[in-house]
Amino acid sequence: MTGMHRAMSERRVTRRGFLLALSAGATTTILAACGGGATPTFAPTTAPAVAPTAATTTAAITASTRAAASATAPATSTAMSTATRVASVVVGASPVASATRAASAVAATPMRQINVAATTTHIQDFLKNVGGNRLAVSGILKPNVDPHDYETSVQDAQTISRAEIIFVHGVGLDAFMDKAIANANSKAPIIMVTRGITPLGGDDQEPDGDPHMWFDPTLAQKMVTNIGEALAQLDPSSATFYWQNVQTYNAQIAQIDAQVQGIYNQIPSADRKLVTNHDAFQYLANHFGLNIVGAVIPSISDAAEPTAQEINDLIDTIREQKVKAIFAESSANPRVAQQVAQETGIKIVDNLYGDTLGEPGSDGDTYLKMMVADATTIVAALK
Repeated sequence: MTGMHRAMSERRVTRRGFLLALSAGATTTILAACGGGATPTFAPTTAPAVAPTAATTTAAITASTRAAASATAPATSTAMSTATRVASVVVGASPVASATRAASAVAATPMRQINVAATTTHIQDFLKNVGGNRLAVSGILKPNVDPHDYETSVQDAQTISRAEIIFVHGVGLDAFMDKAIANANSKAPIIMVTRGITPLGGDDQEPDGDPHMWFDPTLAQKMVTNIGEALAQLDPSSATFYWQNVQTYNAQIAQIDAQVQGIYNQIPSADRKLVTNHDAFQYLANHFGLNIVGAVIPSISDAAEPTAQEINDLIDTIREQKVKAIFAESSANPRVAQQVAQETGIKIVDNLYGDTLGEPGSDGDTYLKMMVADATTIVAALK
């Protein structure tokens, strides 16, 4: 178990009162994140696209509230303060009438945004799509900042200390958060958005596995659903809102998946060969039918250094395979890749989006735009 996983497990155990006060379903889900066999309570992506009705949602919240009231967890100050944020539901009246009264009360009360901290730019974008105006999202990593060798700042510590909930990737990419959360003395719940996803194998630099799973849109949908589930547990009064946004956004991801597949299909089969700056595109290659024949930095992390022999071997592979281009990310240093391209006489494309989204206004400033931009760039170089 990594330091991050230990921290998450300890946090969830010590905050048992907090979780029980939210709902019985919340406890089940968080225990599942720690390795239990519980079934997630938030609706999966395979559920019908129609959102729950007001009546069914109200009934679910009513049951959750009753379960919380009968829980035997210690009545700590944290649990009590969190429980007061659970929506009040009138019991005994018709579900529709109760939902109407609850909606009227919400409309009359100014909305308080939940302070959220998130590590990678992809997670930040997912949160904005799921949480909308209910969240105040503060990002740790910024666009075009490489996460592999990132060091947290004083501002990051302040962001973490203010957060009511913290979302992390959890598979090596943001391991720096383990120490940062401890130093900030944060007591906020930690949500690993990759929970339930089995990563591809890692290496010496990334022993937890390959973290670049957002390049497979079906895995991105799972991450989005995990985010929605956690928000619904923290803020039950807005559960229907989060559910609808998860369904809408995951449908958009599915549309982009099909669009991007159509773009990659334009590449002749014999030319679907990628050489990348570092080994960050295996999920993309597996999902869209491409072939990774080599990487300038033969590691999942671009913080590694290739040996002279590894570079010579890659040059031989490029010539033998008749590779047309080397691809590098906009956030990475392409110096060695440029040398290999010069040696082999092929082009280098160094504006892909990978470990980070692009600056606001760029072609890759959202996840959906990033997927299309990368596909368009790769196809233009390989057709």
